Formats: sequence, structure tokens, C-alpha cells
Amino acid sequence: MILMQEEKISPTLGENMLNGALRAGVIGFVAIAILMFFMYGFTNMIITTLILSGFMIVLFGFIKVSDYALSLSGIAAIILSIGMAVDANILIFERYREEIKGGKSVGGAIDSAKDRSWSAIRDGQVSSGIIALLLFTMGINIFK
Repeated sequence: MILMQEEKISPTLGENMLNGALRAGVIGFVAIAILMFFMYGFTNMIITTLILSGFMIVLFGFIKVSDYALSLSGIAAIILSIGMAVDANILIFERYREEIKGGKSVGGAIDSAKDRSWSAIRDGQVSSGIIALLLFTMGINIFK
């Protein structure tokens, strides 16, 4: 094994950075809930908040079970994934609005919104997955 990179930071600085990142994540989560309330109403805000809460519970459960040490970059990835999840919700909600304005029933609008937004959601997730794979592959080189 050849050491290619090394960084040292004090424990208090690392703890401050970690706490700041966690605080930013919580503030971002609350800001998303407020934005969803004002843009899409109470019901859609509750739906989005429940989906994100479920996502966070599963994610942190996986982190706990796998004994993963949560780092600053890991927290940044979690915050980014929250943004990606909200993006999918916004796409569906906007399509739903369009379908309702077009005169469809609530059930028909939901089905149509889901179907019409799926390609954009899939494309965004696939491209994010490709980038994550590339970053992971490049990051492995540090330990080679």
C-alpha cells in the first residue's frame, strides 16, 4: 500500500465541522418542508416530509447496522440525496397541477402525473448514479 494523500485536523475542528454539517442538514430539511408548504399546500408538504423521514430512518438504520463511520463527505452525500428526493416530488407535484388544470379527475391526474414525470426522475437518478460510481472509483485510488 502506497500513501498518496494525508490530512490532519484537530479533533475539535473535525467535531465542529461535523456538527455544522448536521445542523445544515436539519435546517435544509426544515426549509424544504416550509417551501413545500407554501408551494404545494399542507397535504403535499406532509407527504414529502413523511417520504424524506422514511428515507432518513432507513438510511441511518443502514449506517448503524453496517458500522459506517459518518464523515463530513458522507453527510454531504446525505444532504445531496435529500435534494434529489425532493426533486422527484416536485416533478410529480408540478405534473399533477398541469393535469388538474387540464380537467382530469384527481385519480387520473395522479396516475398521469406519475407516468409523465417518471422519465425525468429516472434520467436524473441514473445520471446521479453514474457520477456516484465514477466518484467512488476515483476515491478508491487513494487507497491503492
